Amino acid sequence: HNTVAKVKEDICTFTDELCAAVIARREALLDEVEKIRKEKAFVLYEQGDLLQVIRTNLEGNIKNAQETLEGTRDVEVVSMNKKLAAMMSAFEANIPPLKPHVESHVSVSFPLEALLQSIKGAGSLNDGSSSVEKTTASGEGLVSTHAGKEATFTITARNKEGKMNVA
Repeated sequence: HNTVAKVKEDICTFTDELCAAVIARREALLDEVEKIRKEKAFVLYEQGDLLQVIRTNLEGNIKNAQETLEGTRDVEVVSMNKKLAAMMSAFEANIPPLKPHVESHVSVSFPLEALLQSIKGAGSLNDGSSSVEKTTASGEGLVSTHAGKEATFTITARNKEGKMNVA
């Protein structure tokens, strides 16, 4: 027979293991969220670097155009305009497209109601008490017996819910 102390110990062990599993799942989910955050940050930093290169190139082209236009004649302006148009076309052809990240948000969901119902129904206690109304006896020894001879029969003890008591 299990003692009350042993049953209490079993309950504590079960709930400690359940809590440890919940904490482990929490840590795994938090790790996944951090991984997603790092991936998104990497894409943003990459694109920021690319935009900085584009800005630097544009500033250089504008500066060259301003220097060329200062104090030049109309013929040189037309020639410079053609050069600038060619430079801009080459520049535009070499700009890689920016890639927006697939998802702009992160979400999580839990089957909370099902988990709570499962936890509420976890475990059952049996105090070992038998119910006279639910207990049965069977066997040949109940039907036919002779004085001085062995008679056999089986008693099936059940609790008030009708569940068999196991000793």
